[in-house]
Amino acid sequence: MRNRGHRAELASMLFCLTCIPQALYAEPPPVSKVSVLQETQAAGDSEPANIDSMRRLAASQAAAGHFAAALDTIERAQALAPLDNDIALARARILLWSGRVAEAQLQADVVRARAPAYPELEALDASINASLTKRWARFGFALSAGAAKVQLDGGQNQYWKNLTFSGFAGIGANTNLTATIEHERRRVSDSRLSLLTTHTGPNWELRAGVAYTPSADFKENWGLQSGADFKIHNNVTLFSDVRYADYGNISVVSAVPGVRFSSNKDAHTLAVQFISISPSDSTTKFGASARYDRNFINGSRVFGGVASYPDTEAGLTRQLRSAFAGGSLPVSDHLSLMMTGEYDRREQSYTRKALNFTLIFRRAD
Repeated sequence: MRNRGHRAELASMLFCLTCIPQALYAEPPPVSKVSVLQETQAAGDSEPANIDSMRRLAASQAAAGHFAAALDTIERAQALAPLDNDIALARARILLWSGRVAEAQLQADVVRARAPAYPELEALDASINASLTKRWARFGFALSAGAAKVQLDGGQNQYWKNLTFSGFAGIGANTNLTATIEHERRRVSDSRLSLLTTHTGPNWELRAGVAYTPSADFKENWGLQSGADFKIHNNVTLFSDVRYADYGNISVVSAVPGVRFSSNKDAHTLAVQFISISPSDSTTKFGASARYDRNFINGSRVFGGVASYPDTEAGLTRQLRSAFAGGSLPVSDHLSLMMTGEYDRREQSYTRKALNFTLIFRRAD
């Protein structure tokens, strides 16, 4: 359990950013001339019900790098011919080329169930297996630094600083391990160490983690975490996290269920979560938070959120209200920069305004 709402959101962002999405592992066949795509597009427009034309159009779109358009075209063809194995294999290849390896594998399994010896299925399996093998080499890191102006309720002003480093590596075809060191300097300093492992499937993710703070002052002495995501619809994901934190004088159990809504291609996402916190020295208290992300086609992103819930810090549980907003911008194929502004109001304690910068490097091969 984190010690402030905005810090919980920021750490969650770092974990999500450093747990790399399925990248583009297999490349589509090259297209030497734009005219090929244009001619195929014209054929598809003139014969909207011609399944073979739509399949060729989707292949051309994918070869030109227009994966979203290619997937839309092939799925329209599949709606017209749901039992056509050629269309199904074409969709699997487009999913693979766009980096959605697990979904490509599911589509290939559908064809295998209908026709185990279908032509091109063996070659597709080989490409999928090669992509999964490559994923073992993925790795990356995130380095975050920030400063905050804090006004204590007694009237004094303080300046706090924080530095966070997260590194992740693939330890299996579908498993990541993330290690994080968080150092925060107030009048005293705490350095929190944590490990988080994630295991992903086609429509789910499981998480488990442990945290430890040597000679803790305001953070927990140690803690445990577990969580899961389940995609119940193309646009709806249910998620939950349960955490236990020991502060020496008290212990705290928190449960955070939520739901995330996303538009097609994840251009827009909205996550809402409900928070219950049960300190050992008092009754269970409740709160909620919401976060919105806007993802752009060039890889940049803007986000923002608000939260209000009880939070434990230095063994004391008080109501916390927070808000944050920021954005990230790709600097290169593997590097991006994120900036986040944060505001916290902790009842009977302090008001905090902070600015954080995060540099993120990730690589999949």
